[in-house]
Amino acid sequence: MGIQDKAFRQMCLNAMKIWSKFGNNSISCKILLSQLRQYSENKPPYDMGYIDEYDFLDTPELWWTACRQPNNYIQQLALKLFAITPHQAACERVFSVLDWMIGNRRTRYLCIL
Repeated sequence: MGIQDKAFRQMCLNAMKIWSKFGNNSISCKILLSQLRQYSENKPPYDMGYIDEYDFLDTPELWWTACRQPNNYIQQLALKLFAITPHQAACERVFSVLDWMIGNRRTRYLCIL
C-alpha cells in the first residue's frame, strides 16, 4: 500500500511549491511532478531496494544519489530536504530565559526600594 490519493496530491503540490521557492521555473516544476509520479509507481530509476537494517551501509542520501537520470529534480529536492538539520534551539532558548525569569536565581534577588 502506497501513499493515499489525497496525500499524494498534497505532497506533489507542496513539493512544487518548495521547488518554486528555490527559484525554479514552471517547466522544471512539471518535470518534478512527472518524476514524483514515476517514484510513486516505483518506476526506474526509483525501483532500487533500500537496506533499512544496516544504517552504516545504506542511507537515504546514498539511495537518492544512486537514482540517476537527466534533470533529476526529485533527487535534488530530496537531497536538499535531507540536508535540513532539525533542532529545537529556539524553543530551548525560550525555556532558558523563562527559567531565568521565574527560577531560583530570580527569586533570590532582594528588591530594595
